[in-house]
Amino acid sequence: MEGQDPTQPGWEQPLTSRLLRVGRPGLEAYLEQGGLVGAQRAARFSRVEALTELRASGLRERGLDAAPLYLTWQRFLEQPGPGLLVAEARPADPRSLAERALLAGNPFLLVEGLIIAALVSGAEQARVLLSPEQADLAPLIQGAWEEIARRDPLEGEGPRLSLSFPGRGEEVPAGARVLLHCLETWCQLPLLTSWGAGWFRGLGRAGQGGTRLLTVGGHVGSPGLLEAPMGASLWQILEAAGGIPGRDMASFQGLALDGGLGGFLALESAATPLAPEELAGLGCAPVPSTVWALGPGDCLVEETGRALERLAAPEGEDGGLVRELILKALDLARRAGRAGLSGREDSLAASERLLDELQTLAWELKALGSRAARPLITSLNQFGEQWAGRLAGRGCSAQPSPPPRPAP
Repeated sequence: MEGQDPTQPGWEQPLTSRLLRVGRPGLEAYLEQGGLVGAQRAARFSRVEALTELRASGLRERGLDAAPLYLTWQRFLEQPGPGLLVAEARPADPRSLAERALLAGNPFLLVEGLIIAALVSGAEQARVLLSPEQADLAPLIQGAWEEIARRDPLEGEGPRLSLSFPGRGEEVPAGARVLLHCLETWCQLPLLTSWGAGWFRGLGRAGQGGTRLLTVGGHVGSPGLLEAPMGASLWQILEAAGGIPGRDMASFQGLALDGGLGGFLALESAATPLAPEELAGLGCAPVPSTVWALGPGDCLVEETGRALERLAAPEGEDGGLVRELILKALDLARRAGRAGLSGREDSLAASERLLDELQTLAWELKALGSRAARPLITSLNQFGEQWAGRLAGRGCSAQPSPPPRPAP
C-alpha cells in the first residue's frame, strides 16, 4: 500500500511518502506523484461541492483550534470582499521537524493547497508566514510557485494569485477577509482533493479523518518525525517511536505537548487518542505538533516554568493583564523550584498557599483565553505529587503506574 511504513502497525503515511528527499524537489517529480490532480479536480467544484467534500472527509485544522475545515471555509466563503489566504508555517514548538520537512521536501504541496482554495473562493492573494530561522525556505516556495505558473498545468484555468512573505507585524491586515490554516493543513488539502473524502477519512481511527505529522522526542527509543493516524492513542504513537527504552515505566515522568505550551499529561493519560475533543477535555492543545516523553532527568515544575518563560518573552503573549498574570505565575513557579533546592518554604501551609495561588492564576488566565492556562492547569492537576515533592525538598520524581494498554 502506497505510503505505508512496514515498521508501523498498518499506518499509511501519504504525506510523508510525498516528501522528496533526494536533490532539489522539482515539478516533474511532483507530477509523477500525482501532483496537481487535486487542483484540476477543484477547478470543477462549485462552492457547495467543495464544502460537501470537506465535511465528508472529516479534515480538521491541524493547528490552532482544530476546527472542522468545512465550517472555516463556509464562514470565509460567506464574507464579502477580496480574500486573503494565509499559511502559518512557523512551528508552535521550535523542536518541531514537520515544517522544514514539508517545505524543504515538497513545497509544491503548499502551493497546490493554496491554488485549490483560490479556485474555490476566488481569492487573489496568499501569504506564507515564516520565522527568521526559516528565511532560507522562502526561495523554495517561491520557486515552486513560479515553476507551476510557467508550466500552466491548469491550461489557463488557474487562479490569479499573488504570493508574499510578510514580516513580523504585517501578517494579516486589519479587516481583511482571511482564510488562515497552519502549514500542514494546506499540505493535506491536495491529498484529500486528489483521492477523495472517503479515502481521506479512512486514514484515521475512531471517527477521526486523515493523519498528523508529529515530532516525537525525549525518553523514546527512536525520536524523530512520524506520521500517525488521527485517533491513534498517544501510547501507540510512543510505541511507533521506539517505545520507552528498557520498558522502564518507573523512569517515565509523563508527556509534554508542544514544549509544554500544549499541556502536560501523566503516564496514565497515554491511552488518550490523538483527537481534538479528548485532548481538549484534559486541558491540552487539541492537535499538538510535538510529543515529548519526559524521563528521569526531567522535572514537571521546571518544565512548567520553561513554558511560562516562553510566553513571558517579549514575542510571547500580548501585554496588559494577561502578561501581568503570566509573570506572577512564573515567579511562583520559580519559587517552587527554589524551595525544593534550598529547603526553604517547606512547611505544608506555605506549600498549600503557593499551589492555591497558582491554581487561581491558572483559571484567571483560562478565563482570559491565554495559552498559559494549558501548561499550568495540566501540570498542577496531573502532577500535584511532583509539585508537592519539589516544595518539600524531595525532588520531582513520581512513581507513575503503567498506562492501560490500548486495544489492538
